[in-house]
Amino acid sequence: MKNLKLIAIASCFLALNACKKEETAQKPTITTESVKFVTSNSVTVGGNVISDGGSVVTECGVYIGTLLNPETTGEKFAKKTDIGPFSIALIGLEPNTTYYVKAFATNKVGTNFGNLQSFRTQIGLPVLTTANISAITITTALCGGSISSDGGFSIIARGTIWSTSQNPTLENNQGKTTDGTGIGNFTSSLTDLIPNTTYYVRAYATNNTGTTYGNQQTFKTSIVEMNITTTIATSITSSSAISGGNISSEKGVPEIIGRGVVWSRSQNPTLENSEGKTSETTVLWDFVSNLTTLKSNTNYYVRAYVTNKYSTQYGNQISFTTLNTVTDIVGNIYNTAVIGTQTWMVENLKTTKYRNGDDIPNVIGDTEWRSQTKGAYCWYENNIANKNNGALYNFYTVIDSRNLCPVNWHVATKDDWTRLLAYSGGDAGGKSLRATTGWYTHSSLVQNDNSSGFTALPAGWRNWGGPFNYDSSSTVWWTSSSYSSSDAYEIFLGFSDNLFPLTDPKTMGLPVRCIKN
Repeated sequence: MKNLKLIAIASCFLALNACKKEETAQKPTITTESVKFVTSNSVTVGGNVISDGGSVVTECGVYIGTLLNPETTGEKFAKKTDIGPFSIALIGLEPNTTYYVKAFATNKVGTNFGNLQSFRTQIGLPVLTTANISAITITTALCGGSISSDGGFSIIARGTIWSTSQNPTLENNQGKTTDGTGIGNFTSSLTDLIPNTTYYVRAYATNNTGTTYGNQQTFKTSIVEMNITTTIATSITSSSAISGGNISSEKGVPEIIGRGVVWSRSQNPTLENSEGKTSETTVLWDFVSNLTTLKSNTNYYVRAYVTNKYSTQYGNQISFTTLNTVTDIVGNIYNTAVIGTQTWMVENLKTTKYRNGDDIPNVIGDTEWRSQTKGAYCWYENNIANKNNGALYNFYTVIDSRNLCPVNWHVATKDDWTRLLAYSGGDAGGKSLRATTGWYTHSSLVQNDNSSGFTALPAGWRNWGGPFNYDSSSTVWWTSSSYSSSDAYEIFLGFSDNLFPLTDPKTMGLPVRCIKN
């Protein structure tokens, strides 16, 4: 009985303490947690019950509304919880709207509120990425996008936009596609593009709140292949050469608006960095270009080019080295050319002295001229203004032992001319030079196309009796080969641009060409 009495006393004591505790309980202590995962129509909110206030928390949650006092004007979202943090995911919010949130906790004593938090929902635009570019051609490509979120509103338009300027928009672009509605992946065909051009591309998606764009992609359309090759350089002199090009892919090539060759002393010349260029007007797929104003004894790199309205393309690179010039005893400088295995001056000789420095007599009068049996020279019409065409020498000057040409050079013999004519396509076939009019070569050596680089321009001559003839239409060169005691071999360039051999009296006044030994 004694123990039962003690238990009863203890029970009363505990009950009394519980009653006293209830009498001293307070409202819970709670804070409002920061909002998380804000979208255009959803958010995660919550709170943290720090203390139950001495009485069991029967309910907690949040009030949310669009006014500063959500606990009285907003909507309540409640849940049961113990002491500690809690969170509530909310959906169905309005895009681009400011909301206010207060957490609450309730026990038997009453309800207490946490601090006020606010946030603004997103505008509600779609979320998307731009696909990689593929299947690139000269005028087309494939792109597209992937829409991962509609922003809370249905996608009413989607597609791709592009431009040659960065960050194209629906208002500022050079092309766009419209590729259905809804979220997910879509593919776009980009068309009517310009070849060899860099484009910037972005996918777009539109809902009722607006349009957003995916990340920017970039690509370059393919080039229109025109397959141009550069012609090997020929007729190389100390200051010029001949090259050109061949365009072999006519089919499908846009209209060509430019062609020619570019050259430089540095490799891979272009129209922008070359030291020289040609622009050919021919409409043929094969073209020939004359390279001029080159430096002597210099290595050059050459490329043919062709331009259409989209791009410029270059042929393979070739190289060549210009020849040295040669200077005579009085300082005249002559360009040279390699023709076959021979190196020729490409200008008529102008010296007024022999190689040893002795003067060559300048004979003006007709009577004195035709009676000469020693070396003599004159200018055409006895006018030094004709010096560029070369001096006119009698044959005695040509064969004088003091030598007429510079060191290591000599006046061309009949055999030298035979080799030249045979190489350039004449009828000689390697035979010795004969004084017949049926043996000649065509204009590859002469003034029409000058494809050999020989530059055979009419210079006229002085007749054995003294008069001057044919300075504008013909010329005759001495060879250094004698035909008889009174006559010597010469090479005649006539009206028909044919070269053929003749013989004439040694008192004729004719130009001279020197050839390297």
